Amino acid sequence: MNDRVENRRLTTIVAADIAEFSRLISEAEEDTLNRIARMRSNIIDPEITAHQGRIANTAGDSLLLEFPSVVNALRCMIRIQARIEKGNAGLASTRRILFRVGVNVGDVIERGGDLFGDGVNVAARLEQYAKPGSIALSANAYEQARARLEATFTDHGLVSMKNMPEPVHVYAIEPGAIAGGKAPGPEAAGKGRPTPARRPSARNLRRAALAAGFIALIAVIGAGGYWGLFLRSHQASPPPASGESAKRSIAVLPFTNMSGDAKQDYFSDGMTEDLITDLSRVPGLFVIARNTVFTYKGKAVNVARIAEELKVNYVLEGSVRKADNRVRISAQLINAATGAHVWADRFDRKLGDIFALQDDVTNKIITALAVKFDQKAGAGANNSGQEASPEGYDLYLRGVEALRQFTPASIAKARTYFLKSIAQDPKFARAYATMAFTYTASGIFFLESGFENNILQALHYGRRALEIDQSLPQGHFALSVSYLRQGRFREALKSAENAVKYAPNYADGFAVLAAVQAYLGQGREAEASIHRAMALNPYYSSAYIDILGRALFVMKHYRAAAEQFRHCIVRNHTMLSCHAFLVAAHGLTGELGEAQWGAEELLNLKPDFSIAHNNISRQFKDEDIRTAFNDGLRKAGIPEN
Repeated sequence: MNDRVENRRLTTIVAADIAEFSRLISEAEEDTLNRIARMRSNIIDPEITAHQGRIANTAGDSLLLEFPSVVNALRCMIRIQARIEKGNAGLASTRRILFRVGVNVGDVIERGGDLFGDGVNVAARLEQYAKPGSIALSANAYEQARARLEATFTDHGLVSMKNMPEPVHVYAIEPGAIAGGKAPGPEAAGKGRPTPARRPSARNLRRAALAAGFIALIAVIGAGGYWGLFLRSHQASPPPASGESAKRSIAVLPFTNMSGDAKQDYFSDGMTEDLITDLSRVPGLFVIARNTVFTYKGKAVNVARIAEELKVNYVLEGSVRKADNRVRISAQLINAATGAHVWADRFDRKLGDIFALQDDVTNKIITALAVKFDQKAGAGANNSGQEASPEGYDLYLRGVEALRQFTPASIAKARTYFLKSIAQDPKFARAYATMAFTYTASGIFFLESGFENNILQALHYGRRALEIDQSLPQGHFALSVSYLRQGRFREALKSAENAVKYAPNYADGFAVLAAVQAYLGQGREAEASIHRAMALNPYYSSAYIDILGRALFVMKHYRAAAEQFRHCIVRNHTMLSCHAFLVAAHGLTGELGEAQWGAEELLNLKPDFSIAHNNISRQFKDEDIRTAFNDGLRKAGIPEN
């Protein structure tokens, strides 16, 4: 008896395959496979992601896809067919790659991510019926799409199909209708093409240029941890540092809140985060970033598996219980290779001794890992700048929790908490540094009003943090971002260098350092810095990939840069800078077909994008880089004005 519960549901299924695939392979195998790979990375996969679809199954010449709605599915497939047809222009008819597509709404069974059932069978038969370059629909799909999608449908009537007990009523979107131009993007939602935005005034061009680059950077520094907001990567991560630090590599898993009150999660999370921050300041350790380890929060712990995924040799796990005016921490350091406990202890202290408790845990770990640590040499791991009362520290942690939500309202709420914390404890440096970041982050939401004031406030609080604790990396981080927004690149570089000097495992610090180096045209240095950030933060976001692509672009490694920007777009289809750099890179390598595909997508995302008025090229200090970027856009057909 099979007791397995099947996941059965009604959904939209798309079946697609390449027409005459066997002939194409037999005539030019390598060329055909390379072209298909480029279509997947440049067109098909990004469009599926942008339209909220997923790949349920794939073979060499076919795809089985699932979408949340018929409209999403058809918009996606119309755009894919139109873009592929454009790429086929100029090729002999025998060399053109054409897809046949079938779309159905029906009942399916999901097993291991794959789809089965009559709904899939009908989609497959529709795909076999479809002409190359066209889309065939079932009556169910047509009825849901016809009033919601601006497209031309042809009624083929009832069609008898192999192994189908009854004829299927078929509708189609023919190749001519697709090439004729109805290919709305996912943001269109049935509306017309957006009206081009009013051109920025000359007064605001420089400001907008810096803001455009800064928004991409904010995706890096965001709001989690000390301002790292990342999505988990499905790509292989770069290896961690080699040598002695690799032998002493550690992941600090989120401490479990044992208070019995979920509202106290902010406290256990804050304790974990502070411990990661303190360990990150110790030379000789390799410490995985906060936002990566927090992807394991609430999940069953398999130390060996986590260590393998993060490429570390040690894992620290523990729990926090906070009650009345006392806090209890239990922690254990585990050798991932053997499963043995290297060190375990329990600490029970008054809340007023919270920072001494953190010092004890940090020092126990340092001792257990036999790390040579010279406090005077500059790490400052023992909570310098943390002169705070229990009340002030609690306010600070509540502010950090609000900041992670990263909305205008939550930033304002966080700022209120930080001000109260500072009022309670005027020498609490971390509160000043995080307060500075609330003003740099406000640039996302208030580019036109209060821009200069936000920078000045950020600089004020960042400098105040460093007056209290010159070694506080978050203070240097805040200044680097503020200087970058002002176009003061050399000062931004110095502050970013100080951030990683005082915290050699500070992933966000290395990411910002890489961004500044790229802006200055220091491609090789930027590449090294972003690889270091990626190793420290294996589940890095698309913004990290964007920065790596920029570093390669600056070094004129345009093909390698294009590969990174393609990855960036697959991860985050709306990231305008990645689209623009991809277009420029293809233009500069002479891959004009791919450059034109990318240009179409870029203009769909931002219809008023032009060479004269784009803000991306202005981010670079080097005129030669700006010129190369614009030349690449020009070759791809991006308009001058």
